[in-house]
Amino acid sequence: PTMAATAGEMPPTEQRRVATPAARSVKSMIRVRAPVAMPQAKSTWEEELWRLQRLYCASGGFDYETCDAGRRRVTCVHHCTDPDWEEVNWAPDGITFEVHVPATYPEQLVPAPELHVLAPADLPERFASIVPRLFAESIAKAPPSSPAIFRALQYVDRHLTALWLKVRSITRGEAALTVELAAADESLRCVEVAPKMKSDVAPWSAEEQARLE
Repeated sequence: PTMAATAGEMPPTEQRRVATPAARSVKSMIRVRAPVAMPQAKSTWEEELWRLQRLYCASGGFDYETCDAGRRRVTCVHHCTDPDWEEVNWAPDGITFEVHVPATYPEQLVPAPELHVLAPADLPERFASIVPRLFAESIAKAPPSSPAIFRALQYVDRHLTALWLKVRSITRGEAALTVELAAADESLRCVEVAPKMKSDVAPWSAEEQARLE
């Protein structure tokens, strides 16, 4: 009889007993195999610059300049991609970023690239000062020889709306507090002036009182 016929004649319990050792053997072989890490390709500045050009040239705002000692400067107009970003009201012409790129980038991240907010001039001061910190936060977590600047700009993009709303909330709270303090100060000033006005009135003399009588 063939193996198939023999297996078919076995009760279901016996068939499971026959299959179990083979299944366990396969599973043990699978467990022994260690996962193989995928090779990580290193990013060059030329490749990252090409990605930045593709990203920002479409918006009509991209400039690249090589400075002294091999340093580089990238200027771009950023339009936030968050659907909740009210560009018409907050930055209708986009936000102009300037990125200072050290000569040793991307192989080394010390010194680190820096981001500066150039325009528009009417951005809230607190907002414009925090955006570069978001950029630096992402750069600090990036490994060497990676497109750290490109990813840091994406990181900034994801947080722009939340940052704007937070700054606006704080600013409105501070403005309301200023109004309340001004009103309180005015009330105190009125209280201080009232007794002074009363004291300026000279009391009636006995002679003046006699004339009235």
